[in-house]
Amino acid sequence: DVFEWYYPYDAFADIFAMYMDVNDDILVLGCGNSEMSAEMQEEGYNHIINVDFSKVVIDQMQEKYKEDYPDMTWYVMDAMKLKFEKHTFDVVIDKGLLDSMLCTDKGIINAKMMLQNVDKVLKPDGVYIVVSYGTPDARLDLLENDVYESEDFLTWDAFVHAIAKPAANPFSFPDYSDYQSMYYVYVCIKEEKKVLMKVKREEMRRRMERRKNRKLGAKYGNK
Repeated sequence: DVFEWYYPYDAFADIFAMYMDVNDDILVLGCGNSEMSAEMQEEGYNHIINVDFSKVVIDQMQEKYKEDYPDMTWYVMDAMKLKFEKHTFDVVIDKGLLDSMLCTDKGIINAKMMLQNVDKVLKPDGVYIVVSYGTPDARLDLLENDVYESEDFLTWDAFVHAIAKPAANPFSFPDYSDYQSMYYVYVCIKEEKKVLMKVKREEMRRRMERRKNRKLGAKYGNK
């Protein structure tokens, strides 16, 4: 059976389209057995890679879509240990994965590890799109980290869209002042200065490591 976190793709399609192009290289994290990727391909997004931790799910999805969407790719992969090269994707989509990760025992630690992996595989002008039930006061502190010295430093700025949850009364109007009655789409757009800061920090660490190794070599090399 198909399981969709929150809403099917069409509820978010217009927001996604604001930040994506059909020619973009797109990574879908924690794809599950959602039909979102297939529906995106129907709309012309032809460069989609899907990953999920579950081999059972990936095998099922490969079999299900091998004839209709033979160019779509599926990998068994841990979102905390993405095996793609640096700066591979224009867009990374996360529909419910961050939320489910935060429900685990090491939720914050695991989520921060995943965010660093996403930051790494996104291109310097890339976009990370997160669909979540978490309110801005519960998610933005995690999704934005401007502290350059921090291990959790992220190179993007986050923007928020709200979508009303299904109402008990279909004729009622959404109350946008009630944060709990909304789902949220967090759009994290990489910022050039932050990208450069992270590159410089990595270069500095490599220089320090080489200097340390040279000192160790000088100290113990002749013994």
